[in-house]
Amino acid sequence: MNIGELRSLFKEYLKSKLRIDRWGLGLPDSIQKSQEPPSIGLDKPALDIEITPGEGWGESRVSIVTTTIPFQVIYRFDSCYEYERLPRGEAEALLTQILTQLQTPSCLSPDIQQIEPSGSVSIAEHKNSDQLIIFEIDIKVTFESETNRKTSKFFSPCQPN
Repeated sequence: MNIGELRSLFKEYLKSKLRIDRWGLGLPDSIQKSQEPPSIGLDKPALDIEITPGEGWGESRVSIVTTTIPFQVIYRFDSCYEYERLPRGEAEALLTQILTQLQTPSCLSPDIQQIEPSGSVSIAEHKNSDQLIIFEIDIKVTFESETNRKTSKFFSPCQPN
């Protein structure tokens, strides 16, 4: 397993627990003609990547990787919603359920040795007075990773002709 594969697992898990209209950058689309608040999922860069050498040599070497992968899920509510009517309590209850379920290390993959999820729910006002409910979810994870080199058409060094 590598960080990219782990990120994909977490995105699938979050999408099964929260309505995420799309993954991307920025804020959710306009709320015009929408029956429910639009949402967007943001997967941020992995933080504090630490590698502990494991057993084995060469292609079969397994290392232990520890990192934190942060996510945001943002819901955009129309400006007609009063602050007190926003479903913050419901969002916090759902976040608590998600974090509790994630605490089982092998819940997503047997390669995961330890998982420490944390998070919060906040409210922000958008420039046009729309309200944003923001789930912040940080997943600190320790997992086994094979050290064999992955080739990439985008990032591998050029081969001389």
